[in-house]
Amino acid sequence: MAALLAAAGFGKSTVMARWLEQLQHDRVPTCWLGMRGKHRDAKSMLQALVDALQDQVQNLDLEGTRYSLHFATSSSIDPVVANLLGELENWPKRLVLFLDDLEQLGNSAGTLLVQQLIDLRPAGLDLVLGSRDLRQFSLTRDRMAGRLLELKSEDLSFSAGEVESLMRDQHGVDLSDDVLRTLTARTEGWPAALGLFGLAVSRGSASRALSIFDVDSREIAEYLHDVLLGTLTPDTLDLLLRASVPDHLNLDLLRLLAPERDPASALEQLLEATPFLQPLGDSPAVYRFHSLCADFLRRRLRLTNAALYSELLRKAGDWCWANGDLHEGVNCARAAADWELMAERVEGIAERLVRGTGEFDAYLDWMRDLPVDVLRAHPRLFVHQAWALCFKRDMAQSEIALSRLEALLPSMTKAEAEEFQRVVNLYRAMIEAIMDRGQSVLPQAQDWVRQYPNAPAEELGPAYCILASGARNANQHELSLSSIQRAAEIFSKLGGDYSLCWVHNIRLSVLIKCGRFTDARAVGQKGLEEIGETLGETSPAAGMTNAMLAYLAYERGDSSRASALLDRGLRFITNYGVVDPLYYAYLTQSWLTVDNGNPVLARDILREGEQLGIKLDLPRLTCQLATRRALSYLHAGDPLAADAVIQGRRLMQPAVDDLADTAARCAHVLQLNLDLLQGRYTDAVQRARGLSKAAAAVGGLRMKAEYDLLWAVALYGSGEVNEAGRRFRELLAHAAEQQRYRFVTHYKEIAKGLVSEHLMARQQAWASGISEDAADAVLKALVEMMELGSAVASHQDTAEMLEGLTRREVELLSRAARSGLSNRKLAEALFVSEGTLKWHLHNIYGKLGVRNRTGAVAQAQRLGLLSN
Repeated sequence: MAALLAAAGFGKSTVMARWLEQLQHDRVPTCWLGMRGKHRDAKSMLQALVDALQDQVQNLDLEGTRYSLHFATSSSIDPVVANLLGELENWPKRLVLFLDDLEQLGNSAGTLLVQQLIDLRPAGLDLVLGSRDLRQFSLTRDRMAGRLLELKSEDLSFSAGEVESLMRDQHGVDLSDDVLRTLTARTEGWPAALGLFGLAVSRGSASRALSIFDVDSREIAEYLHDVLLGTLTPDTLDLLLRASVPDHLNLDLLRLLAPERDPASALEQLLEATPFLQPLGDSPAVYRFHSLCADFLRRRLRLTNAALYSELLRKAGDWCWANGDLHEGVNCARAAADWELMAERVEGIAERLVRGTGEFDAYLDWMRDLPVDVLRAHPRLFVHQAWALCFKRDMAQSEIALSRLEALLPSMTKAEAEEFQRVVNLYRAMIEAIMDRGQSVLPQAQDWVRQYPNAPAEELGPAYCILASGARNANQHELSLSSIQRAAEIFSKLGGDYSLCWVHNIRLSVLIKCGRFTDARAVGQKGLEEIGETLGETSPAAGMTNAMLAYLAYERGDSSRASALLDRGLRFITNYGVVDPLYYAYLTQSWLTVDNGNPVLARDILREGEQLGIKLDLPRLTCQLATRRALSYLHAGDPLAADAVIQGRRLMQPAVDDLADTAARCAHVLQLNLDLLQGRYTDAVQRARGLSKAAAAVGGLRMKAEYDLLWAVALYGSGEVNEAGRRFRELLAHAAEQQRYRFVTHYKEIAKGLVSEHLMARQQAWASGISEDAADAVLKALVEMMELGSAVASHQDTAEMLEGLTRREVELLSRAARSGLSNRKLAEALFVSEGTLKWHLHNIYGKLGVRNRTGAVAQAQRLGLLSN
């Protein structure tokens, strides 16, 4: 059995009709009966059902039922029902019976008949019930037995994605993100309202069509009047209007709004009167009206009895404020246009709302409604407004809020003016820090903390976060971690959930930058759990943590977890412009895409991140992702495409040549990779050594690991095999300790020789009895990820080839490969005749499987003989 329960306009009948069409297409026998008022009579109801079954179901024999029904009365209908159920039980096929508009039956004999069908239906009969109200039917037995599919208003409502598809496919309109958000929020996905919007948008722009949802809109008012008020008694209408005043309704509020009524009976009356009043979430104790319905009812009450409306708003607001429903307390004051009371209440909860739970949109929405003269009397509201706008990345408006606050300073006492000027200075530094300009603001933050060591905790907490951000960007990691620890202690005492999330994500990004991946995973997971409990798993703060945890999971080789974390992270953070989570998100997503065999899409992902960096004015993000894209082209053998990226993003033209500067560092990394790919190993060794030492000097061990890999590759290419192996071994040991090694696979083309050589060396060590260690486990994982098994086998064949060469032949071949001298000059250098040299070379050619000296030199390069 299936039951569809929803208010008018949610598409119950449409869903049922589509279901019926599908069943008919699959040749399943079906029958449809829509209820009417006349079906309240049991005999009329049964007669209509029998007629519908006979007309719509082929070869269904109901002659016995029709005969007994002819002589039955409404009071003696039970034997006829039993006869019908018996004949249906004898029907050899499955039958699906659709009963729509069951609310028309009310509490009547027709309802009892439907209940008999529910309770006594034969095994082959499936029921699909559609109604605005199913409370008159007992469905508990089927629900507990798992035989009931229930679809309610929330199931039939359109999500934002479905709204977007509906408007595009049915009305040919592509909605902007702002219009889509507004439309979905105002309609709450109500299909009828979306249909009205579709008609309106066909006559004008989408923005203008939204006006149909204004409180005085004729289209919505007429529709709601018909479906909501058409059959209500004056008594029920009065109760409905009173109950619509607060956003949420419970028995205590109902007792306050309708004092002469029993609240439980009144609630039952309301639920019978309208399906637009639904339980809030899973709690049956709290109810709410659909927002469009509530607006319609409040407007009607305001127009018909303004004094009563104001009185009820005051009562509801006072009760909500006193009982902890603070948002509703503010909203009631706003609806009553009691601006001073609203400002007092907003100021009373601003600290918790903005810094605690991060409910920026609610706070900014209230601020937009408060008159300017009221705001001037409450200057601290501007402080919280600046904070909210800053974290919404609306820096221009945040600066305007601070300027408005500064304009009030002359009218304040000296002490007040000094206090607010201190806050203004701090918040301007915070804007710089969140815009990823923390390095330049570091001295300012240090001066502020030294100047105001006894400032209130509400200011010291952000100050230490700013200091931590600046120190992180200036590569002063110990200062960053100590500052963030101080901020955490302050915010923990204040109870600021959102502020603590800021702390978590700064600390996590610093630990990653320091290469402390094990600590970062623990801190990130703990932070994610705390964020989920306080702000929710889909909050931007959780998204940032998920993005960085995705990177950490990928580096450990856990691609499936990385992908899952990215799904939960990236879509929630693109509008918040925090560089490190965005960088790790786009980098990890591109690497996962490469691993799935689509390097073209991977570069598109990096380009998308670069464009976001430009849009949000985050040059560090743009520079780092563009560098990764250029490297991708270089290692794929497409230098022209790489050069286009380098020139387009001006990656090789940093303003300063200082390895502490992101742009300069990226330029050096690009040049290092170019040197390696073009065989300039001596230059590469020098450049890689400089990058590695610079990273080590500031504790930037995340990037030091990459520089050390490239250093080892350069050493290997220049013939310093032993030193290359030693450095690579150190890198593997650190990778094993921190579980961070996947980045090596993205340097496969230049690193595969080094990795294969090292594996061969380790295999010989294992064969001699040396035990494997954690670094060896990482090495094996890399070989598997880089698919180097065949290369290692080839390397082993090479070793056998080398065993056939004498020491003298190896020396001669090495000299021939490195010197570039002619045979005559080389013979003179070796103090042998040219004929003797040619004889040796002939033997070498045969042992190496080559035909000439050029081929032998090439083999010498491949075999690593230049180092011996």
